[in-house]
Amino acid sequence: VEGLRHFVSRGALDIEGLGAENIDTFFNAGLIKTAADIFTLRDRRPAVTRALAERREEQARQREAASGKTRKNVRSVEDRNYEGLDKLFAAIDSRREPELDRFIFALGIRHIGETTAAVLARTFSTIEELIRVGKETAAAEDPHTVFPSVNGIGDTVIDALRDFFGNERNDDVLDALLRQVKPKPY
Repeated sequence: VEGLRHFVSRGALDIEGLGAENIDTFFNAGLIKTAADIFTLRDRRPAVTRALAERREEQARQREAASGKTRKNVRSVEDRNYEGLDKLFAAIDSRREPELDRFIFALGIRHIGETTAAVLARTFSTIEELIRVGKETAAAEDPHTVFPSVNGIGDTVIDALRDFFGNERNDDVLDALLRQVKPKPY
């Protein structure tokens, strides 16, 4: 869940309306497990509506218990208005072509903060080039023979990239994400 929260955070993709509470709600409802799932929420609108309704109902029950008051008019899920959902889906769609440095930062690669992500974006220009060099670095016995000498990129970052791109699970997650998102060349 932390990785998903980071992905949508202000310094990363900055998806308006998709904060920690909604991430937790959608994760607990089984609607998002990876970052790519965020971009398919619109296709699952009824399930998203149901998850939000269940969260709101739980919050209402907690308020009732805390205040000792009972609600008079309890509306069904069908009667509730979810105008904010269209705004949320629009905010998600608006992040389908993120800046490369923000996308790299959003991936949550260990030791790669906003500044290092910007250096990587400037150095490699496209996500495809970063992936290519990252995979070659992961496969190399000595990563320094593959990874170019870049001011601001040291052994710690190279090792982090090697770990990230050497992990098959990350390959699958990244492939699924890139089917939904097209980072802009730097």
